[in-house]
Amino acid sequence: MKHILYILFLLISFTFYSFLSYPQKTKLSKDFINYSSTQLFEIANKYFPDSIDKSIEFAKNGLENARNEHNEKIETQLLDLLGKLYYYNGDKQESLIYLRLAKNKYEKQKDADNLSNTINCIGSIYKEWGLYDEAMKCFVKALKIAENANNAENQDNYQERMAQSFNNIGLLYKDLQEYDKAYEYCYRALNYYKKTKNQKSIAYTLNNIGLIHKWLKQYDKALGYFNESLTLKQKLNDKSTIANNIGNIGDVYMLKKQYPQALKYYNDALNIMVRNNDKNGISTTLLNIATIKIKTNEPDYAIEELNKAFIIAQKENLRDIIKEILKTLSEAYEKKNETKIALRYFHQYSALKDSIYNEDNANKIIELDIAYNSKKIEKENENLRLKSQRKDEELFEQISVKYLLIFILAFIFFIGLLFVIRSKILQKSRKLLEEKNHQIEYINEELVTVNDDLDHKVKDRTKDLEKEINEKENVIKEVQIAYKKAEEANLLKDAFLANINHEIRTPLSAIIGLAEVLQNKILLTNDSKIKNYVDGIQQSGQRLLSLLNNILDISRIEANDFKINLSICNLNKIIQQAIDLLIFTINEKGLKINLNISDVPNIIADKDILVKVLADILDNAVKYTSKGEITIENGLLNNSNEVFIKISDSGIGIDDSYLPHIFETFRQESMGYARLYQGAGLGLPLAHRLLKLMNGKIEISSKKNYGTIVTLFICTSNNAQVTNDSVSYSTSIIPNKELLNKKFEILLVEDDKFNSLFLQAILESIGIVSLANDGNEAIQLIKNKIEQNKIFDIVILDINLPENWEGIALKKEIIKNFSQYNNVPFIAQSAYSQKSDKQRILDEGFTDFLTKPIDSEKLLNIIKNYLVKKV
Repeated sequence: MKHILYILFLLISFTFYSFLSYPQKTKLSKDFINYSSTQLFEIANKYFPDSIDKSIEFAKNGLENARNEHNEKIETQLLDLLGKLYYYNGDKQESLIYLRLAKNKYEKQKDADNLSNTINCIGSIYKEWGLYDEAMKCFVKALKIAENANNAENQDNYQERMAQSFNNIGLLYKDLQEYDKAYEYCYRALNYYKKTKNQKSIAYTLNNIGLIHKWLKQYDKALGYFNESLTLKQKLNDKSTIANNIGNIGDVYMLKKQYPQALKYYNDALNIMVRNNDKNGISTTLLNIATIKIKTNEPDYAIEELNKAFIIAQKENLRDIIKEILKTLSEAYEKKNETKIALRYFHQYSALKDSIYNEDNANKIIELDIAYNSKKIEKENENLRLKSQRKDEELFEQISVKYLLIFILAFIFFIGLLFVIRSKILQKSRKLLEEKNHQIEYINEELVTVNDDLDHKVKDRTKDLEKEINEKENVIKEVQIAYKKAEEANLLKDAFLANINHEIRTPLSAIIGLAEVLQNKILLTNDSKIKNYVDGIQQSGQRLLSLLNNILDISRIEANDFKINLSICNLNKIIQQAIDLLIFTINEKGLKINLNISDVPNIIADKDILVKVLADILDNAVKYTSKGEITIENGLLNNSNEVFIKISDSGIGIDDSYLPHIFETFRQESMGYARLYQGAGLGLPLAHRLLKLMNGKIEISSKKNYGTIVTLFICTSNNAQVTNDSVSYSTSIIPNKELLNKKFEILLVEDDKFNSLFLQAILESIGIVSLANDGNEAIQLIKNKIEQNKIFDIVILDINLPENWEGIALKKEIIKNFSQYNNVPFIAQSAYSQKSDKQRILDEGFTDFLTKPIDSEKLLNIIKNYLVKKV
């Protein structure tokens, strides 16, 4: 009874104190009335981000004042600010409500700049909740609003909003693991941020692009972007994210298995995180260091680091990190062959993983409900706020002494009532106590039985779990073995393609080269029959080379291994190069070329690939046109950022029934014995796929017996300048007369007998050729020349040589031992045809590079260029 009276007294005292303190609370709110809504808005901004709670307090009071002042503009800005403050404070639900209210008002005020920014913020909330469709709608809507608001007066705001929208879309595609699109939009955002010179946003976007390259396993590119981002952040003294950048660099080196470098960056990041008291970052970095120590067979060191990380993560309740620590501890003890401890940690990891998964699902359901009912919540909250405000005002006006007297009378009444019913309560309590004692005795007996059953069930369940864990471990091992086999198969395929490419190109180079030499020799005999034979050999070799290139390109594209290097290109120069490749064939067939070339902006494309595509299409036009003319024209599409190249011929045309299948590989209009023209059916399908990789497209229209029109569409570069380069037919060849007065000495290192025979015949027209079959012979010839106080004027090396030599090592050996050759041109030749191979060889210091089969005219022009400089 005493306890009941004491509780009732406390309740009455608390209520009485609340009544007395209510006017004081109103007085505190009145203090903010001394400030205008604009002043409170400015104060709220000053407190952000150091004190978000104070910022929210000032913003809310400013919102009330703005409504009293009927200042709709400041009211809207305060709603927007509150939405962002709650977002940074982690309350996404409250943030969404305020942001929606701000969005509605910005739409009424037609404030496009702030509207685009607010919609981007709403989209970011949807993205964090996993509502990717809703998020994408918001980001695209914000982008369109920013585009429509573009004018000369607000260029900076326009660039900023465009960058913000592109960056958000890029990050969304990154979450969806569509990394190509993510890179495209983040790169666009970077360009816009560079225009605004917003260094902080540039740094963050560079880091995002680096993350995309990391997921694409393009580690060198990722390192480039991370380092560039880090340099900017260091200049800006952005202490909060520098450690994150350094950690990202460490991640890349760990993925590249360069563990010393990775440890260096992780330790640097850890020192900064300790200074910043970044518990999350510290525990994550310790986990990464431990992972490296496991990989480098230092499990004891790894366990020590993991225990440090576990203490920090457990203290901060970082459950996802704790989960990964438990998993890594299991791996560390497994490395030490302490299976029982490893299994214990794996059990803890599995239990925590299931728990987090269930919580995430529950949270996801709550977030979905909030997202789809947020509009309703906004209206309800606004109505509740207004009702609450009115009730507070009414309550304040109605409080008076009579309510206090009524409450005191009620208190006296309850005390009397309690005394009356006390005796009855005690009697009932005794009876209830006796009944409860009997119930407790019965329940204790039941509990003994239940405990025995539960013990058996726990044992059975433990056995089932151990069996399930063993089965999962076996499945994981099988998956790892299968993954390793798949990787090995992929490497074998790549090696096979590279090897077959090399093995075909080497003899093919000799066939084409020797046919060319033989062709030059029989020009003196006037034997037309033999000339036709040699021409057939050479043309067949060229067709075989073209077929090989197309097959390899198709294979790489289908294996997603074809790399496109996009850059700003001059379209008219590309058209010129394509024409130069086929001008001899065009003149030989007596066809007329009509050029209608316009001044167009620069384009975004892979220059070498586009030259190949244009040459293949032009080759088709020449092949299928026996007489008449071929027209080439270009131009800029109206109201578009695309240029077109149109190639028309008056050839045999294409049947309507075949047009739907024109881009199918290895498919031709005529098949079997009825084929009129040779070919593998790869040209147009390959052109179609290559253009698609460059964000372009191809269209074909044709009529049987009337000709064909092929139109290519390519995107222009941003802010591209119009070029006025003309296109012509002429090609330049360096004449021999400048070289006749001096005898040059050329060292040719080639192990293939027939290739050396062809090259020797070509090179003897401009100098004295010394032939070496391998590196040892080459070094001996150089020694002999030096003993004569002479050196070779030019050195031509095959990259693949016998006797443990290869071209790059041989060049280094020559430069190392014979300093006289520091300024001598070294020309590499190889059957390896990929761009990466060429760049790798040029990076080793070679002056030039030629791919087999060797184009004799190109080789002579390159050599003459260097020899003319010596003259």
